Amino acid sequence: EATAAGRALEDGGEGGGGGASSGAGGATDAGGASADAAAPNGGDGGDGGGGEGGDDHEENLPAALRRPKRRREQAGRYEPTLPRGQRRKQPLRHEDTCFHCADGGELLECSLCPRVYHLECLSLTKLPKGQWTCPWHSCLECGRTVSTAGGMLFRCTDCPTAYCFDCWPQGLARVDPTPQLLEPMISRGFDPSKNATLFVCGDCADEKETAKRRLEEEERRRAEARLEKERQRREAVEKARTRDEERERKRADEAQ
Repeated sequence: EATAAGRALEDGGEGGGGGASSGAGGATDAGGASADAAAPNGGDGGDGGGGEGGDDHEENLPAALRRPKRRREQAGRYEPTLPRGQRRKQPLRHEDTCFHCADGGELLECSLCPRVYHLECLSLTKLPKGQWTCPWHSCLECGRTVSTAGGMLFRCTDCPTAYCFDCWPQGLARVDPTPQLLEPMISRGFDPSKNATLFVCGDCADEKETAKRRLEEEERRRAEARLEKERQRREAVEKARTRDEERERKRADEAQ
């Protein structure tokens, strides 16, 4: 019995040692798994701690520096609106005939107005380089432009002659900017009365007077020609009537 009891104790001790060893191994494995599982959580905890520290730092900033983050939006395009009654500037549409001689052909265009010219009408031998402005935009005597002449020029309505205020000859007839005079130019994208006073120069006035007298003379001649033609028609009618009366009288005489 004693021997059986001793043998039982030895078996129990080995079983217990094995169980202890198994328990220790299980504990070791469980501990390793717990450590592995805890490592990411620990990192997250560190991140969370850093986030809390950042929030505490923002709370400690002054109110002027604590601004909410702006959401990035797609950039838009701003197109200004014109005031009421103001029209958008139209592109220039140049004329088809020379402003100096009123003839067509190869023409040089002005960069500021719809006027066009022949090179020979401007006493030019070759085309100018870059942008070119016609004589309508500078004083004939001193060459000053609108910007250098106090913002005003005197422009002839019938030729490219222009004067500044200091060089403008007195006694020339000014012309009112009537719609009949302005609309053809405004429809082409240029207002000739802007920063300018319209007038008729002496040469154009003489030409207009000469043309007027020529037209009057032609009209008088046409009227005389119409009167002469009417006189001849009446004479022909009178001759025909006289001839018919003479023929009727002869027939009456022969009948008797």
